[in-house]
Amino acid sequence: RILDILQAHGCRLARPGEFTLRAVLTGKMDLCAAEAVQDLIAAGSEVAASAALKNLEGGLKARLSPMRLALVDALAELEARMDFPEDELGEADSAPLLRAMENLKGDLNGLLASASMGQRLTQGARVVLLGPPNVGKSTLLNTMVGEERALVFNQPGTTRDVLEANWELEGVPISLVDVAGVREHEGMDPVERMGIEKAKQEVLRADLILLMSEAQSPQEKEFERLLNRWRVPKETPCLRVYTKMDLLTEPVANLNGVYVSAQE
Repeated sequence: RILDILQAHGCRLARPGEFTLRAVLTGKMDLCAAEAVQDLIAAGSEVAASAALKNLEGGLKARLSPMRLALVDALAELEARMDFPEDELGEADSAPLLRAMENLKGDLNGLLASASMGQRLTQGARVVLLGPPNVGKSTLLNTMVGEERALVFNQPGTTRDVLEANWELEGVPISLVDVAGVREHEGMDPVERMGIEKAKQEVLRADLILLMSEAQSPQEKEFERLLNRWRVPKETPCLRVYTKMDLLTEPVANLNGVYVSAQE
Protein backbone atom coordinates (compact mmCIF):
# COMPACT_ATOMS: atom_id res chain seq x y z
CA ARG A 1 0.00 0.00 0.00
CA ILE A 2 1.06 3.60 -0.58
CA LEU A 3 0.88 4.36 3.14
CA ASP A 4 3.18 1.45 4.00
CA ILE A 5 5.66 2.51 1.32
CA LEU A 6 5.73 6.09 2.61
CA GLN A 7 6.24 4.95 6.19
CA ALA A 8 9.02 2.60 5.09
CA HIS A 9 10.81 5.63 3.64
CA GLY A 10 10.64 7.66 6.86
CA CYS A 11 7.16 9.20 6.74
CA ARG A 12 4.87 8.94 9.75
CA LEU A 13 1.24 9.62 10.57
CA ALA A 14 0.38 12.95 12.16
CA ARG A 15 -0.21 12.79 15.89
CA PRO A 16 -3.55 13.95 17.34
CA GLY A 17 -3.63 17.75 17.30
CA GLU A 18 -0.27 18.05 15.53
CA PHE A 19 -1.47 20.37 12.77
CA THR A 20 -3.06 22.68 15.36
CA LEU A 21 0.18 22.60 17.38
CA ARG A 22 2.25 23.51 14.33
CA ALA A 23 -0.14 26.36 13.53
CA VAL A 24 0.39 27.76 17.05
CA LEU A 25 4.19 27.33 16.96
CA THR A 26 4.44 29.08 13.59
CA GLY A 27 2.22 31.97 14.67
CA LYS A 28 -0.67 31.13 12.35
CA MET A 29 -3.03 30.43 15.25
CA ASP A 30 -3.16 31.73 18.82
CA LEU A 31 -3.92 29.70 21.93
CA CYS A 32 -7.52 30.94 22.08
CA ALA A 33 -8.20 29.53 18.62
CA ALA A 34 -6.34 26.31 19.47
CA GLU A 35 -8.57 25.77 22.51
CA ALA A 36 -11.59 26.53 20.33
CA VAL A 37 -10.60 23.64 18.04
CA GLN A 38 -10.77 21.27 21.02
CA ASP A 39 -14.08 22.79 22.15
CA LEU A 40 -15.51 22.32 18.66
CA ILE A 41 -14.48 18.65 18.62
CA ALA A 42 -15.98 18.06 22.07
CA ALA A 43 -19.14 20.13 21.47
CA GLY A 44 -22.19 18.20 22.61
CA SER A 45 -24.78 20.54 21.16
CA GLU A 46 -25.37 23.01 18.33
CA VAL A 47 -25.06 25.97 20.73
CA ALA A 48 -21.70 24.72 22.05
CA ALA A 49 -20.42 24.19 18.48
CA SER A 50 -21.54 27.70 17.51
CA ALA A 51 -19.71 29.22 20.50
CA ALA A 52 -16.55 27.25 19.65
CA LEU A 53 -16.70 28.43 16.02
CA LYS A 54 -17.03 32.02 17.18
CA ASN A 55 -13.87 31.70 19.27
CA LEU A 56 -12.09 29.91 16.43
CA GLU A 57 -12.83 32.91 14.24
CA GLY A 58 -11.33 35.26 16.83
CA GLY A 59 -14.21 36.06 19.17
CA LEU A 60 -12.26 35.64 22.41
CA LYS A 61 -9.14 37.20 20.91
CA ALA A 62 -11.14 40.29 19.98
CA ARG A 63 -12.15 40.71 23.63
CA LEU A 64 -8.66 40.06 25.01
CA SER A 65 -6.66 42.24 22.60
CA PRO A 66 -7.81 45.65 23.97
CA MET A 67 -7.09 44.45 27.52
CA ARG A 68 -3.62 43.34 26.55
CA LEU A 69 -2.91 46.67 24.85
CA ALA A 70 -4.03 48.57 27.97
CA LEU A 71 -1.64 46.51 30.10
CA VAL A 72 1.23 47.01 27.66
CA ASP A 73 0.67 50.78 27.61
CA ALA A 74 0.64 50.97 31.42
CA LEU A 75 3.74 48.79 31.66
CA ALA A 76 5.58 50.89 29.07
CA GLU A 77 4.75 54.08 30.97
CA LEU A 78 6.03 52.69 34.26
CA GLU A 79 9.16 51.04 32.86
CA ALA A 80 10.14 54.16 30.90
CA ARG A 81 10.15 56.28 34.07
CA MET A 82 12.08 53.66 36.04
CA ASP A 83 14.68 52.94 33.33
CA PHE A 84 15.26 56.54 32.24
CA PRO A 85 14.76 58.72 35.33
CA GLU A 86 17.35 61.23 34.10
CA ASP A 87 15.39 62.01 30.92
CA GLU A 88 12.88 64.83 30.90
CA LEU A 89 9.71 62.75 30.94
CA GLY A 90 7.97 65.00 33.40
CA GLU A 91 6.19 64.04 36.59
CA ALA A 92 4.29 60.76 36.46
CA ASP A 93 0.52 61.24 36.61
CA SER A 94 -0.95 58.26 38.43
CA ALA A 95 -4.59 59.25 37.92
CA PRO A 96 -4.86 58.13 34.25
CA LEU A 97 -3.05 54.88 35.05
CA LEU A 98 -5.39 54.15 37.95
CA ARG A 99 -8.46 54.87 35.79
CA ALA A 100 -7.13 52.59 33.07
CA MET A 101 -6.50 49.79 35.58
CA GLU A 102 -9.99 50.18 37.09
CA ASN A 103 -11.56 49.96 33.63
CA LEU A 104 -9.42 46.93 32.84
CA LYS A 105 -10.46 45.29 36.11
CA GLY A 106 -14.12 45.72 35.17
CA ASP A 107 -13.54 44.24 31.72
CA LEU A 108 -11.70 41.25 33.15
CA ASN A 109 -14.40 40.63 35.76
CA GLY A 110 -17.01 40.69 33.00
CA LEU A 111 -15.00 38.16 31.01
CA LEU A 112 -14.64 35.91 34.06
CA ALA A 113 -18.38 36.12 34.72
CA SER A 114 -19.09 34.76 31.24
CA ALA A 115 -16.58 31.92 31.65
CA SER A 116 -18.98 29.78 33.71
CA MET A 117 -21.55 29.90 30.90
CA GLY A 118 -18.91 28.90 28.38
CA GLN A 119 -17.95 25.99 30.61
CA ARG A 120 -21.58 24.87 30.79
CA LEU A 121 -21.84 24.99 27.00
CA THR A 122 -18.89 22.63 26.59
CA GLN A 123 -19.24 20.40 29.67
CA GLY A 124 -22.97 20.65 30.28
CA ALA A 125 -24.82 22.10 33.26
CA ARG A 126 -25.29 19.69 36.18
CA VAL A 127 -28.89 19.58 37.40
CA VAL A 128 -29.37 17.47 40.55
CA LEU A 129 -32.76 15.99 41.44
CA LEU A 130 -32.94 16.06 45.26
CA GLY A 131 -35.71 14.91 47.52
CA PRO A 132 -36.98 12.21 49.89
CA PRO A 133 -37.36 8.58 48.77
CA ASN A 134 -40.21 7.70 46.42
CA VAL A 135 -40.97 11.34 45.59
CA GLY A 136 -40.68 10.76 41.84
CA LYS A 137 -37.12 11.82 41.02
CA SER A 138 -36.38 8.82 38.79
CA THR A 139 -39.79 9.07 37.13
CA LEU A 140 -39.18 12.73 36.29
CA LEU A 141 -35.72 11.92 34.89
CA ASN A 142 -37.16 9.17 32.69
CA THR A 143 -39.89 11.50 31.45
CA MET A 144 -37.47 14.30 30.60
CA VAL A 145 -35.02 12.11 28.65
CA GLY A 146 -37.80 10.11 27.01
CA GLU A 147 -36.58 6.65 28.00
CA GLU A 148 -36.35 4.33 31.00
CA ARG A 149 -32.92 5.31 32.30
CA ALA A 150 -33.71 4.92 35.99
CA LEU A 151 -35.33 2.00 37.80
CA VAL A 152 -38.73 2.97 39.21
CA PHE A 153 -40.50 1.05 41.98
CA ASN A 154 -43.04 2.00 44.63
CA GLN A 155 -40.75 0.87 47.46
CA PRO A 156 -38.68 3.75 48.94
CA GLY A 157 -34.91 3.66 48.54
CA THR A 158 -34.75 2.17 45.04
CA THR A 159 -32.01 4.59 43.96
CA ARG A 160 -28.83 4.01 45.96
CA ASP A 161 -26.13 5.27 43.58
CA VAL A 162 -25.76 8.33 41.36
CA LEU A 163 -27.37 8.04 37.92
CA GLU A 164 -26.63 10.57 35.15
CA ALA A 165 -28.52 11.14 31.91
CA ASN A 166 -27.65 13.53 29.10
CA TRP A 167 -30.36 15.94 28.04
CA GLU A 168 -30.54 19.06 25.88
CA LEU A 169 -32.56 22.17 26.60
CA GLU A 170 -32.78 24.78 23.82
CA GLY A 171 -29.38 23.72 22.51
CA VAL A 172 -27.66 23.71 25.92
CA PRO A 173 -26.35 20.30 27.09
CA ILE A 174 -27.64 19.23 30.49
CA SER A 175 -26.49 16.45 32.80
CA LEU A 176 -29.49 15.31 34.81
CA VAL A 177 -28.28 13.70 38.06
CA ASP A 178 -30.59 11.37 39.97
CA VAL A 179 -29.39 10.73 43.53
CA ALA A 180 -30.53 8.62 46.46
CA GLY A 181 -33.57 9.78 48.35
CA VAL A 182 -32.64 11.70 51.48
CA ARG A 183 -34.15 10.59 54.77
CA GLU A 184 -33.07 9.92 58.33
CA HIS A 185 -34.19 6.97 60.44
CA GLU A 186 -32.58 4.58 62.85
CA GLY A 187 -32.89 1.49 60.67
CA MET A 188 -31.00 2.98 57.72
CA ASP A 189 -28.54 0.45 56.30
CA PRO A 190 -24.90 1.36 55.45
CA VAL A 191 -25.50 1.24 51.68
CA GLU A 192 -28.29 3.80 51.93
CA ARG A 193 -26.08 6.05 54.07
CA MET A 194 -23.36 5.85 51.42
CA GLY A 195 -25.93 6.80 48.77
CA ILE A 196 -26.98 9.86 50.76
CA GLU A 197 -23.33 10.88 51.18
CA LYS A 198 -22.92 10.68 47.39
CA ALA A 199 -26.06 12.76 47.01
CA LYS A 200 -24.47 15.42 49.21
CA GLN A 201 -21.33 15.46 47.05
CA GLU A 202 -23.41 15.92 43.89
CA VAL A 203 -25.47 18.72 45.45
CA LEU A 204 -22.31 20.63 46.39
CA ARG A 205 -21.14 20.72 42.76
CA ALA A 206 -24.52 21.28 41.12
CA ASP A 207 -25.29 24.19 38.79
CA LEU A 208 -28.99 23.85 39.65
CA ILE A 209 -30.82 21.83 42.31
CA LEU A 210 -34.38 20.61 41.76
CA LEU A 211 -35.85 20.39 45.27
CA MET A 212 -38.54 17.77 44.83
CA SER A 213 -41.37 16.99 47.24
CA GLU A 214 -44.93 15.74 46.98
CA ALA A 215 -47.52 18.48 46.63
CA GLN A 216 -49.36 17.08 49.69
CA SER A 217 -46.21 17.50 51.86
CA PRO A 218 -44.05 20.37 50.51
CA GLN A 219 -41.24 19.99 53.11
CA GLU A 220 -40.14 23.61 52.78
CA LYS A 221 -38.40 23.84 56.17
CA GLU A 222 -36.85 20.37 55.83
CA PHE A 223 -35.10 21.42 52.63
CA GLU A 224 -33.84 24.62 54.22
CA ARG A 225 -32.35 22.73 57.16
CA LEU A 226 -30.80 20.11 54.89
CA LEU A 227 -29.10 22.66 52.61
CA ASN A 228 -27.77 24.56 55.62
CA ARG A 229 -26.47 21.38 57.22
CA TRP A 230 -24.73 20.37 54.00
CA ARG A 231 -23.36 23.91 53.64
CA VAL A 232 -24.64 24.32 50.11
CA PRO A 233 -23.46 27.72 48.73
CA LYS A 234 -26.16 30.36 48.90
CA GLU A 235 -25.56 31.30 45.26
CA THR A 236 -26.47 27.80 44.02
CA PRO A 237 -29.90 28.24 42.37
CA CYS A 238 -32.70 25.96 43.55
CA LEU A 239 -36.05 25.26 41.89
CA ARG A 240 -38.96 23.80 43.83
CA VAL A 241 -40.70 20.93 42.06
CA TYR A 242 -43.95 19.57 43.51
CA THR A 243 -44.82 16.08 42.27
CA LYS A 244 -47.87 13.78 42.13
CA MET A 245 -50.30 16.59 41.40
CA ASP A 246 -52.79 13.99 40.13
CA LEU A 247 -53.15 12.70 43.72
CA LEU A 248 -53.94 16.13 45.14
CA THR A 249 -57.54 16.29 46.39
CA GLU A 250 -57.67 20.06 46.94
CA PRO A 251 -55.58 23.05 45.83
CA VAL A 252 -52.48 23.97 47.82
CA ALA A 253 -51.86 27.68 48.37
CA ASN A 254 -48.60 29.61 48.79
CA LEU A 255 -46.36 27.15 46.94
CA ASN A 256 -43.97 28.82 44.51
CA GLY A 257 -42.43 26.40 42.03
CA VAL A 258 -43.18 23.92 39.29
CA TYR A 259 -46.07 21.44 39.56
CA VAL A 260 -45.74 18.10 37.77
CA SER A 261 -47.61 14.84 37.41
CA ALA A 262 -45.91 11.81 35.90
CA GLN A 263 -49.30 10.38 34.98
CA GLU A 264 -50.39 13.50 33.11
